[in-house]
Amino acid sequence: MLEGTVETVQNPIGSAIGEVKDALDSPSPAYFLGAKASDAATTLPGLLFGGEGAAVRAGLPAETVTEGGAPLAIVRGWEPTGGMAWDDFASQFGTPQARNYPLDDGFPPGFVPQPAQLPEGAIIDRFGSEYGRYLAPDGTPFADRALAPESVGGASNRYMVTGKPLPPGWQIVEGPVQPYYGQTPSPGSLQYMIVGPDGVKPTVWELVRLGILDEYGPRLGR
Repeated sequence: MLEGTVETVQNPIGSAIGEVKDALDSPSPAYFLGAKASDAATTLPGLLFGGEGAAVRAGLPAETVTEGGAPLAIVRGWEPTGGMAWDDFASQFGTPQARNYPLDDGFPPGFVPQPAQLPEGAIIDRFGSEYGRYLAPDGTPFADRALAPESVGGASNRYMVTGKPLPPGWQIVEGPVQPYYGQTPSPGSLQYMIVGPDGVKPTVWELVRLGILDEYGPRLGR
């Protein structure tokens, strides 16, 4: 966790994420976050559960650590900046208000994404709103997604592939995750991207609306 009131003021988002990280490393996440939630909630509203009571929900069915529903098992072990100082991280990757995004659509340079192997009934998930176009295999550790640190507070949703065909010109493609935001994904880590004809960027919301993806509900277990 970041130390000192000066650094807390300079890096409010870093402080709040640090609280999440320390909670994950604590023997009792519920106790730790319960004690810290009021401070964290004023620093970064919405990242943690509200300022009263335990910020970890003993989930039915899974234990979660953010207001968006991030499962404890997925976030555990994640280093928000990959060990970089927050100033260095911001210099390289920008701030939440002005992020520098990876080139090559987030795939390794030179890699050509291939059609995804997603049979009917496959479960995939996403951190963030339904108006994005990236997903991952269900349960992929947060560190293997190479997302911006504030994404940990976004909605965590799961979807089932229904087998209904995509509209003409639409595809779901897959490939490795480019190391970024201080994260080095594990070998074999995959991401999915929804693509369309030139000028068209389909979103998860559209696939749900068309019945191609079905909202599946929270993770089971821890």
